[in-house]
Amino acid sequence: MSELSKKFKVSSLVILRRLYDTKKISKKCFYRSYDKEDAETKKRLEGKDKTGGNYPAMWKMRVDENFARALIYSTIVGEILFTDAFDLLDVRGTASLKKRAGELGVRM
Repeated sequence: MSELSKKFKVSSLVILRRLYDTKKISKKCFYRSYDKEDAETKKRLEGKDKTGGNYPAMWKMRVDENFARALIYSTIVGEILFTDAFDLLDVRGTASLKKRAGELGVRM
């Protein structure tokens, strides 16, 4: 099952449903296998971290430092609107922009 999932880049539940729809497996086999795969999937997901990650750490990885510095400088001198800078840098307001600027060594 996992080989097919990898090959077609879909979950094992999708593979099961397709096998059932094309009458390759019986209804009884489908439900038995579906319940088993569903339980295994839930078990795998239980151990995953549910915090959602560290936004500031990920921000540094998603936004190029040179781009961010240039954009912040342009915003400070008035070439770019603050709202545009917020959108491009994925920040929510002036306080967040100042914090990110400080992380990059830019004084606002």
